[in-house]
Amino acid sequence: MEGDKVETLLSDMRAYMRAMVVNIVKAAASQVIDSYEKATVYDKLDGNSTQISLEQSTKVPQSTMSPWLTKFTEIGIAAPPGETHRGYRALFTLSELGINVSSLKKKAAKPTSQPMIVTASQGH
Repeated sequence: MEGDKVETLLSDMRAYMRAMVVNIVKAAASQVIDSYEKATVYDKLDGNSTQISLEQSTKVPQSTMSPWLTKFTEIGIAAPPGETHRGYRALFTLSELGINVSSLKKKAAKPTSQPMIVTASQGH
Protein backbone atom coordinates (compact mmCIF):
# COMPACT_ATOMS: atom_id res chain seq x y z
CA MET A 1 0.00 0.00 0.00
CA GLU A 2 2.80 2.41 0.91
CA GLY A 3 4.51 1.64 -2.42
CA ASP A 4 1.34 2.60 -4.29
CA LYS A 5 1.25 5.98 -2.54
CA VAL A 6 4.88 6.65 -3.43
CA GLU A 7 4.27 5.62 -7.04
CA THR A 8 1.19 7.87 -7.25
CA LEU A 9 3.09 10.79 -5.74
CA LEU A 10 6.01 10.32 -8.14
CA SER A 11 3.62 10.08 -11.09
CA ASP A 12 1.87 13.30 -10.02
CA MET A 13 5.21 15.07 -9.57
CA ARG A 14 6.36 13.95 -13.01
CA ALA A 15 3.13 15.17 -14.63
CA TYR A 16 3.42 18.54 -12.88
CA MET A 17 7.07 18.99 -13.89
CA ARG A 18 6.31 18.06 -17.52
CA ALA A 19 3.46 20.58 -17.60
CA MET A 20 5.75 23.31 -16.27
CA VAL A 21 8.69 22.52 -18.54
CA VAL A 22 6.75 22.08 -21.77
CA ASN A 23 5.72 25.73 -21.68
CA ILE A 24 9.35 26.75 -21.30
CA VAL A 25 10.67 24.63 -24.19
CA LYS A 26 7.81 25.13 -26.68
CA ALA A 27 9.24 28.26 -28.30
CA ALA A 28 12.72 26.78 -28.70
CA ALA A 29 11.28 23.51 -29.99
CA SER A 30 9.27 25.25 -32.71
CA GLN A 31 12.41 27.06 -33.87
CA VAL A 32 14.52 23.89 -33.89
CA ILE A 33 11.93 21.49 -35.32
CA ASP A 34 11.33 23.63 -38.38
CA SER A 35 11.05 20.99 -41.09
CA TYR A 36 9.05 17.86 -41.77
CA GLU A 37 12.25 15.78 -41.67
CA LYS A 38 13.27 17.04 -38.22
CA ALA A 39 9.77 16.38 -36.91
CA THR A 40 9.85 12.86 -38.34
CA VAL A 41 13.20 12.13 -36.69
CA TYR A 42 12.08 13.62 -33.35
CA ASP A 43 8.85 11.63 -33.44
CA LYS A 44 10.82 8.37 -33.76
CA LEU A 45 13.06 8.99 -30.73
CA ASP A 46 11.82 6.10 -28.61
CA GLY A 47 14.96 5.56 -26.56
CA ASN A 48 15.67 2.25 -28.26
CA SER A 49 16.36 3.20 -31.87
CA THR A 50 19.97 3.75 -32.86
CA GLN A 51 20.97 6.48 -35.28
CA ILE A 52 21.52 3.81 -37.92
CA SER A 53 17.98 2.46 -37.53
CA LEU A 54 16.61 6.03 -37.50
CA GLU A 55 18.47 6.71 -40.74
CA GLN A 56 16.90 3.62 -42.30
CA SER A 57 13.37 4.45 -41.16
CA THR A 58 13.43 8.19 -41.90
CA LYS A 59 15.81 8.29 -44.91
CA VAL A 60 17.64 11.17 -43.18
CA PRO A 61 21.42 10.64 -43.31
CA GLN A 62 23.08 10.09 -39.95
CA SER A 63 25.48 12.98 -40.68
CA THR A 64 22.48 15.31 -41.04
CA MET A 65 20.59 13.86 -38.10
CA SER A 66 23.42 13.90 -35.56
CA PRO A 67 23.53 17.71 -35.07
CA TRP A 68 19.73 17.73 -34.78
CA LEU A 69 19.86 15.16 -31.97
CA THR A 70 22.47 17.23 -30.17
CA LYS A 71 20.28 20.33 -30.49
CA PHE A 72 17.17 18.45 -29.31
CA THR A 73 19.13 17.48 -26.20
CA GLU A 74 20.58 20.96 -25.65
CA ILE A 75 17.15 22.60 -25.57
CA GLY A 76 15.72 19.93 -23.26
CA ILE A 77 13.26 18.13 -25.51
CA ALA A 78 15.21 14.86 -25.80
CA ALA A 79 17.34 12.72 -23.52
CA PRO A 80 20.64 11.35 -24.84
CA PRO A 81 21.49 7.64 -24.78
CA GLY A 82 22.55 6.44 -21.37
CA GLU A 83 22.30 3.59 -18.91
CA THR A 84 18.52 3.23 -19.24
CA HIS A 85 18.15 3.90 -22.99
CA ARG A 86 20.44 2.93 -25.84
CA GLY A 87 19.15 5.67 -28.12
CA TYR A 88 17.89 9.24 -27.91
CA ARG A 89 14.44 9.59 -26.31
CA ALA A 90 11.88 12.30 -27.00
CA LEU A 91 10.69 13.83 -23.73
CA PHE A 92 7.52 15.28 -25.25
CA THR A 93 5.21 14.50 -28.12
CA LEU A 94 5.13 16.85 -31.08
CA SER A 95 1.57 17.73 -30.08
CA GLU A 96 2.68 18.70 -26.57
CA LEU A 97 5.30 20.96 -28.16
CA GLY A 98 2.62 22.59 -30.32
CA ILE A 99 4.17 21.31 -33.54
CA ASN A 100 1.84 20.38 -36.37
CA VAL A 101 3.71 18.12 -38.78
CA SER A 102 1.34 18.81 -41.67
CA SER A 103 2.21 22.52 -41.53
CA LEU A 104 5.95 21.90 -41.85
CA LYS A 105 7.66 22.06 -45.20
CA LYS A 106 9.53 19.14 -46.61
CA LYS A 107 13.06 19.90 -47.70
CA ALA A 108 13.42 19.85 -51.45
CA ALA A 109 14.92 16.64 -52.69
CA LYS A 110 18.26 17.09 -54.34
CA PRO A 111 17.77 16.92 -58.07
CA THR A 112 19.30 13.87 -59.60
CA SER A 113 21.26 14.47 -62.72
CA GLN A 114 19.55 12.76 -65.59
CA PRO A 115 21.66 11.88 -68.60
CA MET A 116 20.80 14.00 -71.58
CA ILE A 117 19.63 11.97 -74.53
CA VAL A 118 20.91 13.32 -77.77
CA THR A 119 19.38 12.05 -80.96
CA ALA A 120 21.05 12.44 -84.31
CA SER A 121 18.92 14.08 -86.96
CA GLN A 122 18.38 12.02 -90.01
CA GLY A 123 18.45 13.64 -93.40
CA HIS A 124 20.79 16.60 -93.23
